[in-house]
Order: sequence, then C-alpha cells, then structure tokens
Amino acid sequence: MKKFNTIIAFTIVCIVMSISSNAQDITTLQLQGLYAGTNLHPGIRLDKKLNIAIGDIAVSLGTGGKPFDQFISQNSNGTYYADRDKLGYLTKQNQDLFYNNRINTVGLSILLKDFHLMIGHTIRTKFDAQYSTDLLELATRGNAEYIGKTLNLGPNINLINYHEINLGAQKSWGGLTIGARANILFGNAAVYTEKSKLDLTTRDEYYQLDLDTDFLMHSSSVIDYNSIDSIDTNLDLNSAKNLFKNNSGFGLDLGASYKIGDKISLSAGITDIGKITWDTNAKSYSSNGKYSYEGIDIIPLIEDDSTKYDLEDTLKNLLKIKEIGGNFSTTLSANYILSGSFKLSDKWTFHGLIVSNGGFKLRRNQLSLAAVRTISIVDLGLQYMMSDAGDFDNLGITVRVNAGPVKIYGGFESIFAVGNPFSSNYASGRIGLACQF
Repeated sequence: MKKFNTIIAFTIVCIVMSISSNAQDITTLQLQGLYAGTNLHPGIRLDKKLNIAIGDIAVSLGTGGKPFDQFISQNSNGTYYADRDKLGYLTKQNQDLFYNNRINTVGLSILLKDFHLMIGHTIRTKFDAQYSTDLLELATRGNAEYIGKTLNLGPNINLINYHEINLGAQKSWGGLTIGARANILFGNAAVYTEKSKLDLTTRDEYYQLDLDTDFLMHSSSVIDYNSIDSIDTNLDLNSAKNLFKNNSGFGLDLGASYKIGDKISLSAGITDIGKITWDTNAKSYSSNGKYSYEGIDIIPLIEDDSTKYDLEDTLKNLLKIKEIGGNFSTTLSANYILSGSFKLSDKWTFHGLIVSNGGFKLRRNQLSLAAVRTISIVDLGLQYMMSDAGDFDNLGITVRVNAGPVKIYGGFESIFAVGNPFSSNYASGRIGLACQF
C-alpha cells in the first residue's frame, strides 16, 4: 500500500540521518574533566577552573525488533516496501523503535571558591514507538489468512521535543564529588499515546469486520486531526517559538563520583527526573467502543492501490475518533547510571558503563566497555556495547584531539551500521568542541 510504503521510507530516512550525525553514553564517560562529561550526570568531576562546551551533539536510534533489512526491500524505483517473502510469519509481538538526540548548543562552568557553577542550553528529542507485528502481516498479506482471529493494530507513538536551561553546581571533598543540575524546560512539540487498543477481528462469514477500540492520543503542535483523510502533521522540531513562554516544566539531574588514588574512578547518577505540562495547541483524540462493518474484504485494498474499494471511507464509518480538549503532562523518564574508569598508565585507560535509559513505554538497559590509547595529543578509543534488545555486535570507535586548551572529539557506536545501517539494531554517535582554561 502506498501509505504504508511512505511510512517505511520515512523511518529509513530517520535512521540514515541519525547515523550520519554520529556516539553514545560511554563516549561521554571518556570526556571526564570536560563540561560535556557532565552530560552523563552532574557528578562527573570537572578538572579546570573554566570549561566551555560548544555544539556537543549526541544522537542514538535503534529497534528492539528485527533489523529493517530482514523484512524491507527496495524496488526498481527506489521505493522501500515490506517484503512478504522476507517477512515470513512473525511471532505475535511488538516491534520497538526509539530515537534520542541531545544538542548542547553552549555550556559553561566556572570554579568559584569551592564550587563549580554550571550553566548551559540544550535541545532534546525523545521518541519511542511500538507497533504490533499484526500490522506488518496485515499490510503485506491482507486479512484472508486471519479469518476468525483478532489482530492488534494499535500503534503506540510517543515524542517530546523541548529546550532545557541548565543550572547546576558540583563540589568536591577529597576524592568525592557531588553534583546537581536543575533544568528549566520549555516544550516545543509532543505526541503521547496514553491508550493504544485497536483490535480488528475478521469474522468467517462475509468478511464482517469488528473493531474494538480504547485509544487515547495527546498532541501539542504536532497532529491536527479532522478526519481519516485529513490529518495535518507538523514536524518542525527544535524551534525556539515556545522558549521562555509555553509548555513549561522542570527537571533534575543528580550524581556523585569518587576517585580512588590516581587510577580508579567510580560514579553513579540519576538524570531526567521531572515532567512537562503541555498547554499550547494541546489536543487529545479518543476512540472508545465496539464497531462493526458488514461484508468488506480488505485484501484488494492492501494488494492493489488501483482497487475501486475506498478504505478511507470504510474506516471513517468504522473508526470513531473524537477530539477532546484539555492540557496533558509527560514525564521525562529517568535514566540510571553506574560507571567506572581505570587508568592503567599514561597511555592506557579503560572504562565501563551500565545505563538504564528511560522511555515513555520502553526502557533500554545496556552495558558498554571501552579502551582508550593516548598517542601524543590524540586519544583513540575502541568500545563495545550490548543491550537487552538483543544487539551484541556494536563495536565503535572514538577520537579526541587535545590541542592545548581546545578539545575536538567525535565517534560512533557501531562500525557495522556505517557500512550497512539497515542490518543493525542500533546506531549512535557524538561530535563536539570544548575549551578548558
């Protein structure tokens, strides 16, 4: 179906864009001492009186289901589509997608007496989605093979894009450093799926369709729904139009680190405690009930775009969606961090990181290990990451150039994703510039 192929193509474009942006949390751990290192949590010790960060950009994206090349193909026109020959018959499950970016436009820390005071501005995007394998199978095969069965078609889509004004401080007592950062939040755009039940049953007599729904989606400045065939979307993210004005919220980051001699450093932190209240262009869309439609066969609608059947008219009669007013809130979903570093010599340093990254309905737990080799003014890192999503082939590299007070750094999480991004479950990267005095 053309619309389904459009969705697939859009998703793949997002993956390519995220991979080209490039790095991951353990890369932040390798930036200890710099302002960018406190992005992991504010208890990571700063080692100079004045630290400046400019344009630190971190992006990560992945899927908890099959890699895209296991069920997506490309035709001669360059269009991506769900390939039924590749798809096979999936075990009933949810496919997961997630995307996060963090753009630190500017950050500054200064040592005043015993405290490092920190201030900065950050643009954040958090996205995750779940869709049932039933949706993929219906889109590629139609409903003939599922007569008498119920398919779960309800997508669970969640997105927040917002600005942070960061105000923090850290203090050290010997080897112990404790830090806290308050984040004043201003939301730009949001989609939040509170309920996602949309069950379709095809009865075995005359292909009658039964739809059982309990669906509730909230939106701020993203979705404007008029009818099935009239849905306007706005993906103009990172705008500053609501900065200091609308969709306000508050966040808190906490952390502590401890140095054992000159070789070992341990740390723990919790970040993104808080929420945003969305009060600008806030709309909610609800469908709750059981609806039936007699005698419709949707197989031709899936297989042949030129069919005379009108699926949109059918859905308008079958799916009852109404707009309800009112503001809504979204939590930031906290992240939990444990890390350790061991400096073997002036040339070799080893890092380990355990992170539980929060999402709306998804939580991603991962373990990362890294070895860094110092060669003159260059630090070269090799890192490995695995997660509970089942991806164990994420081997990445990092580079940091220490040109006096100027530090330039970058890297990416999976070298395999660079050569063939659609065969990977995960891609992540970071790039930035820092100064220390």
